Amino acid sequence: MFVRKTRETGLRTILFLLALFSTWSSSMAQKITTLNEAVQIALANHPIAKNAELSVQNAKASTLAFPYLEPIELNFIYGQLHSVVYNKAFEISQNFGSPFTLYRNFKLGKEQIRLSETGQAISIKQLTAIVKSAYMKWLFDDMMVRQNRHEAELYGDFENYYPESENIPDSLMLEKATAQSLYADVQRRMFIAEEELHYSTNQMQQLLFLNEAPVLSDTSMELYAVAAFNQGKDKFYPWTHIAYYEQMRKVKGYEVSLERSKLTPEIKGGYFNQEIEHLSGFKGYIIGLTFPLSFTTQFAKIKEAEINQKIAINELDYQKISLQKTVENLQIRLNQYFVSISYYRENALIEADVLLRSSLNLFASKKIKYQTYLENIAKAFKIKAAYLETVRLYNETAIDLEHYIN
Repeated sequence: MFVRKTRETGLRTILFLLALFSTWSSSMAQKITTLNEAVQIALANHPIAKNAELSVQNAKASTLAFPYLEPIELNFIYGQLHSVVYNKAFEISQNFGSPFTLYRNFKLGKEQIRLSETGQAISIKQLTAIVKSAYMKWLFDDMMVRQNRHEAELYGDFENYYPESENIPDSLMLEKATAQSLYADVQRRMFIAEEELHYSTNQMQQLLFLNEAPVLSDTSMELYAVAAFNQGKDKFYPWTHIAYYEQMRKVKGYEVSLERSKLTPEIKGGYFNQEIEHLSGFKGYIIGLTFPLSFTTQFAKIKEAEINQKIAINELDYQKISLQKTVENLQIRLNQYFVSISYYRENALIEADVLLRSSLNLFASKKIKYQTYLENIAKAFKIKAAYLETVRLYNETAIDLEHYIN
């Protein structure tokens, strides 16, 4: 009996440890410890990042077909060639195309690869910014839940402070109604904050492309530091985004050159071997040029390519101004939020802490009414919530600015 009991105890211990390890492994797989870790997971899992890489591979794969040549033409001829006797002939020929067209096609392929690589860089920047902003909102919602819960705990049990008797003086009825409204409001805000946190968690799971909801481990929100890769007066210039439109203009320019090159003659070469009056060994080479009979269709294609080039040039001019002004406006917003944050840190938050601490002490010593206590607590936490909201807006603006300038 002792041996059997020992074995059962050992089995239960092993099963418990396995279950504990499984739970620990699952939580570790879901845990997002840092902002950068969330970005890395998104870049590894999200289809946007994968498709951006596939676009580059696709552009590179298209250059593997260079130079593109038309199929080889093989002909076998049997009949009365050069005499009344039936003879045989064999011909092989190849259209090599225009050298100018081959060269322009090669250059266009190279420019399209550069365009796809720049597009990939922008896609990665945009996805990174979206994940970072969502992470900041996720962190903010989590902090608001904890803050509202703390506020609700400080409110205590409303029913303990007011009797249920119907003979309540009017002054106390007004005080009770005011206190009841404040108490109900914190319950409402706590519910909304919890639902908002659920929404943000779902959004993070969607962006990280995970099967299970991630777990937030951060407990505080700091100011986001913008990392600028370029220094000097060009520190806040949207290099990558403008480079994309410049590269698009180059691609359209090469497309115009390619269509124009198709007006040039194409080179054709071949080889033949024939038999004449049962005498074999007659052979030779063929070299020729091919010309289109009508240029109307090609002129229309050239015109279309030139229009697309002008559109790309206009788009580049527009984006240069638009992107620079977008960056300037983000800097303006960032400065506004920073001034507000400085105000909160140097004045309002200090006031909120003093108001919170003094209200707790005065209410504990019964020197203020419950209604006044609730009003002071609500005011203090309102200041704290406004500060957190400003920090969130600052961080999201800084992340948006970083995505443009790097």
